[in-house]
Amino acid sequence: MKKNKDQKVWHVNGNVQFYNHAGVQMPLLDNTIYLLCVSDKGFYLERYKDTFEMPIKIYGSDEKFANRVVKTYKAKNNNLGVLLNGIKGSGKTVTAKMISNKLQLPTIMVTHEFNGSDEYLASIEQDFIVFIDEYEKIYKKSDALLGLMDGALSGSNRRLFLLTTNETRISEYLLDRPNRIRYKRSYDQLALDVIKEMVEDLLHNQGWKNEVITFISKLHVLTIDIVGNIIEEVNIHNELPDNFHEFFNITLSQKSYNLFLYNNENGNDKELLAPDLDEKNDYSNYDKEDIDESIWCKNRYLGKAMTLSEDGRFIRVELGESEHTDKFFALKGKPKGTTISVAYEECGYQIHPNFSL
Repeated sequence: MKKNKDQKVWHVNGNVQFYNHAGVQMPLLDNTIYLLCVSDKGFYLERYKDTFEMPIKIYGSDEKFANRVVKTYKAKNNNLGVLLNGIKGSGKTVTAKMISNKLQLPTIMVTHEFNGSDEYLASIEQDFIVFIDEYEKIYKKSDALLGLMDGALSGSNRRLFLLTTNETRISEYLLDRPNRIRYKRSYDQLALDVIKEMVEDLLHNQGWKNEVITFISKLHVLTIDIVGNIIEEVNIHNELPDNFHEFFNITLSQKSYNLFLYNNENGNDKELLAPDLDEKNDYSNYDKEDIDESIWCKNRYLGKAMTLSEDGRFIRVELGESEHTDKFFALKGKPKGTTISVAYEECGYQIHPNFSL
């Protein structure tokens, strides 16, 4: 077939590919992973790897969400944006790589903010994925890619934007704009079932299982990376975390609270709801700006915060639906929509050994 003289094609030189009008080397990008680069000759793509390597077993797998993104992208005829937010090591980058592998499209990784990169990416005449890890660090002015996200620069081709961030301080032009960022998913502390699964799979001495889980529960930050490294340290040196935590690069929580359910804020009719919460689960820093936020307790959803007492001790919560609601409240006979009050009281430092209520 005779090619249009204006049709752009890729020139391949080893792992480097330039996009221009001269010659015919490769009409379309392969479904592999590329790095966006620039030289005195202009922008080019460097072949990075064929596919993202994934661990044999993915703990806390977000495959259901990844499948949803893939299905939505295939059903739409325009661009799609996905923002994955969370602390380092929480699994957001693994989810992004999973989505890329599932879609089997060319994936272009952007690791620096290059002036004019939006126009260059828009000039590529095929569908592909734009993957930007730690987006908030690379694009400090988050409006740099808005034209490309909106499709104004893209023509008839579609892009999937995979953005990961460690912070939620993202441009107002991205948040609450589903035409640009359709999905915004947050990754927080590990759930108990994931921690138990990791310990059961990875810990050599299963006789130490409860001690290791108890220690992990004291950590200020709980991520897959941190839990995995602690278990590895236990295995290598055949000693419990209490013997090495002073020089291991982790932070322990410093406070503990009891959480009570109050049937009457002004009386003494209270029921212990959760003993020995560490500071990452307490509500002592809760303020009126957090009204309407979801209230969780030890990875279990209570409901939505309605009001806060003047002294900040009591939070009025309207119970809501969740997969945990039946376990958490059904035995107490409190159905969805019931309004309760919860209050915290500081107690001695002691972590409940099995995270249970």
